[in-house]
Amino acid sequence: MSAPLAAAAKRAQASAYRALAAAHDLEADALESHATPEADPFLNLRAGAALTGKSPRAIRDAIGRDELAGYGRPVVVRRSDLLAWLEGRKVRTRATSSDADAAYLALVGGAS
Repeated sequence: MSAPLAAAAKRAQASAYRALAAAHDLEADALESHATPEADPFLNLRAGAALTGKSPRAIRDAIGRDELAGYGRPVVVRRSDLLAWLEGRKVRTRATSSDADAAYLALVGGAS
C-alpha cells in the first residue's frame, strides 16, 4: 500500500473511532436523561469523573482495587456507588483551635 493511501486509511479509521466514541457518549447521555429521580443511573467513567472531580483513571483504579463496583464494557458505575465511594474518601480535617484549646485546658486542669 502506498504511503498516501495508508495515511488516508489511518485518518479514516481515526475518524470512525471518534464518531463511535461520540455516539457512545450520546447514548450514555440519553440513558441518563431518561432516568427517573428514584432510579440509580449508571454513569460511564467520563460522566463519573465530571460528577466527582476525580479522573476517569482514578475511578478505574478504584474499581481495580475493589473499592468501587464497575459493570460491563465499556465500564459503567452506579451513581450511588460512586458518591458513596467519594464520601468514604473524605479527608478528616484537624480539630478547630477552640477544640484544641479546650482539650489542652482539660489536660492541664485549667478548664472549669
